[in-house]
Amino acid sequence: MLLMCIFALIAHWLACIWYAIGNVERHYLVHKIGWLDSLGEQLGKHYNRSDLSSGPSIKDKYVTALYFTFSSLTSVGFGNVSPNTNSEKIFSICVMLIGCCSPRHTYQNTVRVTSEENAQDDAM
Repeated sequence: MLLMCIFALIAHWLACIWYAIGNVERHYLVHKIGWLDSLGEQLGKHYNRSDLSSGPSIKDKYVTALYFTFSSLTSVGFGNVSPNTNSEKIFSICVMLIGCCSPRHTYQNTVRVTSEENAQDDAM
């Protein structure tokens, strides 16, 4: 249970970073190709430069960012939320690297705990 909570917390942090990258880049991109603009188009909630509250709701952004990080950490993603800018792609590569190392670490801890329990049973 503890590992699952830690995993969810890490996914939350990564989702916040994923959102921050998209949000910061939105203002500097000439062609609106970032994941937030793609999300706005998919949901029919387009961004308007004169209205800062336009675009997808914060709930839509957070759920989509969390979905992206969970799918990237546990597999290679599904492609429906994809990195389009170089910064998004670099971040995605880092998330995938974290994801590929996490199962190995979890497996090693499980084997260690199991072997320690077996050693204690053998000692009795």
